Amino acid sequence: MIPRISSVTPLPDYCLSVSFDDGKKVIYDVKEDFNLPGYNVLRDVFGLFQQVQLDESRTVVFWSDDVDLPSDALYEYGKVVDAPEDRRKRFIAEPDDFVFDKLVINGKVVKQQDTTE
Repeated sequence: MIPRISSVTPLPDYCLSVSFDDGKKVIYDVKEDFNLPGYNVLRDVFGLFQQVQLDESRTVVFWSDDVDLPSDALYEYGKVVDAPEDRRKRFIAEPDDFVFDKLVINGKVVKQQDTTE
């Protein structure tokens, strides 16, 4: 099955942020493709890289008729980025997992436990 792209955003340093329909998010470094025929225009033509587009099938990002990247390559070779909900799931703890003597929010102690016995 060919992965379908839900969004693509150009980032600094010739990287793309790509989100897929299945929820996977990656950062793809296009600099690694500059050695391919025709891809050097992304570096050499000012502003071209930021004009990345998504085709109607949502399976290719492109800049011109000659310069494009298929979704399966982006999906396979992009570096996976944790979605915010994934990070949140990793840090859910049960109430008794941690014991703190004070709660600090924005540098202010908002709750302090009496530790004297």
